Amino acid sequence: MSAEIMKEDTFILNKNNLHVFSGLFQKPLADWYDEDKVGFGVICDGAPAALVLSTFSDEAVWLDWIYVREEYRGRGVIYRLLNRFFKKIRAIVVENAAYTACMDERTKRVLLKVGFEFNEEPGYYRISSPLAKLSGVPEHK
Repeated sequence: MSAEIMKEDTFILNKNNLHVFSGLFQKPLADWYDEDKVGFGVICDGAPAALVLSTFSDEAVWLDWIYVREEYRGRGVIYRLLNRFFKKIRAIVVENAAYTACMDERTKRVLLKVGFEFNEEPGYYRISSPLAKLSGVPEHK
């Protein structure tokens, strides 16, 4: 883990900045983007470093995609990004649940650390949490 200081900026995705984060998603972001979607991206030292994409409704928020480029892992980028993301998303979906069908072990550990609970149902994996419980995402140390 590097002790160097990074310049880090977080952006809410919109049609004007989608192209900057396109390399962090498995398909064109313009195909994903819609009015029921919200995404956040992080630029570290001028390069796209992390991305959180979600779909929301009145009832729930689904985390569709969480990704941090390899060279920025272990530096706390995802914790800071999730903290900003949940603060913003709580203004849209106030007292409801956040879900993901995450099966990646590293991502699962991060989400458990920030307050999600892992539930396993036959053929389906879900991590969920009331958004109110996610108000204090811990800073990475």
